[in-house]
Amino acid sequence: MSKPTFSKTEVKHREEMLTKCFYACDLDGNGLIDPKELEIVAKCFVPQSTSTASDSAEIKLIMAKLDRNQDNVVDLREWVGVLFELFRFMNDAAFDKHCEELLSIINKHRQRVLEDLHLSNQFQTNSHHGRTNSVS
Repeated sequence: MSKPTFSKTEVKHREEMLTKCFYACDLDGNGLIDPKELEIVAKCFVPQSTSTASDSAEIKLIMAKLDRNQDNVVDLREWVGVLFELFRFMNDAAFDKHCEELLSIINKHRQRVLEDLHLSNQFQTNSHHGRTNSVS
């Protein structure tokens, strides 16, 4: 099966949609997606009660696929490059639907997601200071 070709307009549209998704997943707004952000976003798609230890392994696997330069963060170029190729054979309607669903789910859970990121950052800060007790 040959790779589909896209017009400049189609490429631009897909890149814009993937960029929106990237910034929705970049929870701290630093222009990078780290493993903790990816894990928190993934929790939006899985009920808390079904979260398992294997989820962490899956996050590592996803990061390895997205993080082309292996610096433990995903930048916009990596994100768009990998996902553009991954969804290359998807028709435009299906592509748009998947992107819109991702954005909708993240926005629906945005408050909880940001709280999870804040608590995670607080815990890491306390751990670095020799305190590993629960975060208040």
